Amino acid sequence: MLRQEQQKSDVTLAMGVNATGEAVYLDFAAAIVRYGKEQAFVKGHDENDDAVVRSSGKRYCEGEIW
Repeated sequence: MLRQEQQKSDVTLAMGVNATGEAVYLDFAAAIVRYGKEQAFVKGHDENDDAVVRSSGKRYCEGEIW
């Protein structure tokens, strides 16, 4: 159950409206995991720990990319 709630919060990062007023949905879950693993490795954390990966990935995506 907790994993489903975590995935739902990842999706909320991906909803918005584009310049024409149309709803936009992008799936950032894969990017969060990819960048999370990279950031965990770079910072010397366990890149196999889901909590660390998701936390690192979200911070990276919110601050660096979008």
